Amino acid sequence: MVALAVFAIGARVGAPLKVCVFCGSSDLPAPKYAAMATRLGEGIGARHWTLLFGGNETGLMGAVARGTKAKGGKVVGVLVREIQQWEKPYQAADEMLTADTIRERKEMLQERADAFVVLPGGFGTLDELADTFSLAMLDLQKKPLVLVNQDGYYDGLISFIDHAITEKFGREAAKQKLLVARTAEEALALLER
Repeated sequence: MVALAVFAIGARVGAPLKVCVFCGSSDLPAPKYAAMATRLGEGIGARHWTLLFGGNETGLMGAVARGTKAKGGKVVGVLVREIQQWEKPYQAADEMLTADTIRERKEMLQERADAFVVLPGGFGTLDELADTFSLAMLDLQKKPLVLVNQDGYYDGLISFIDHAITEKFGREAAKQKLLVARTAEEALALLER
């Protein structure tokens, strides 16, 4: 199983972090997921860090943004022109950027962030995680990447990573590139190291 690993944030230690959170934007999942997103946002805000996210007011995206703002953190969203008919901008954002494509949004978030946290989400979240994780595996991105495995949500994915390593489609080093937490509090503690 992918183990907890400790990443050094280097020159960022002690400075306010810019934390990118990848997560679902649907309001349909069980309330426990939004509650976890709110706690993560509150932790980001209480530390005076900046939240970078997909810009939506709905689902876990909105919950993490509201939690961050409630505790005094800065919120920066990135909306996408090609899907603007589905996106509902988070109106209280300190800054709202626009990308032409989903790929461009992901690149903007990856470039600006000091660290990443992945909460439960669907296929878009999985794409963001896979892309960011792949960059880390290629040493093209050396920023902490924390997967929040709330109530076993990502157990299947973690098993897949272990299987890929066993079958030699991935290196053992993968386990050091992906930090796994069970709660928002554990994720925040990993980022503070």
